[in-house]
Amino acid sequence: GLAYGIDQFFQSKEDKTNPHLAFSDSTQNGFVTIEATNQELIATYHMIAGKLATEDLTEQELATEFSSERFRVVAGSHGLQSYRDDTWKTWSPEQLDWV
Repeated sequence: GLAYGIDQFFQSKEDKTNPHLAFSDSTQNGFVTIEATNQELIATYHMIAGKLATEDLTEQELATEFSSERFRVVAGSHGLQSYRDDTWKTWSPEQLDWV
């Protein structure tokens, strides 16, 4: 039962189990691409529902099933940012939210 609720457990705003964990989605499979410059590091998580990982999908079907999440850290900063609503927002461990 713990495995099914692991994301909610780690990101609980009531229990604050791990306030520095800004993202988790254990229902997804995928890969990460990294872009690094002297100004920033951007990680893009490319994900597909775990239940589709063993399906025989065409290339076009497969492409439509992927979603992505982008995160970055700016040089000289310790703040994790996520690209949401067409802007970069910073993770707040105190608020357990993107601000």
